[in-house]
Amino acid sequence: MSFDPSIGVPYYDVDFIGGFSEVFNSQTTVPACNIVAPGFEKASVWCNVTGHSMEPKINHGDIVALRRCTVQDIQYGEIYAVVLDSFRTIKILRRGSTPDVLRYVPINRTDFDDQEFPLSRILHVFEVLGSIARFF
Repeated sequence: MSFDPSIGVPYYDVDFIGGFSEVFNSQTTVPACNIVAPGFEKASVWCNVTGHSMEPKINHGDIVALRRCTVQDIQYGEIYAVVLDSFRTIKILRRGSTPDVLRYVPINRTDFDDQEFPLSRILHVFEVLGSIARFF
């Protein structure tokens, strides 16, 4: 961890929901600190994960390394963090039932179902590069 803005990747103390609960989508504009983690130099930001829909691969409380991308960059079947107009979520993205929607697929299919949301609701897309467990 670093408090020097020139070292590491910014960590924003905001949550991406590992579920579909709608929450107020406030955005923190100032990072809490920077995370220095070898192997994650391509990350744009680090953020928190809340919820259980991506378990066991990404767990509640993990911190994820994200790299900003566009909708056109999406590789179907990969994991993305998506900021929609009313919430943030992390899911596997797949083609939707029509060209103007994406299907959001959880890993924990026992407790969570797929959902579709229109592309027009997407504000930002991030590729999930990996996660680290938080032990505090």
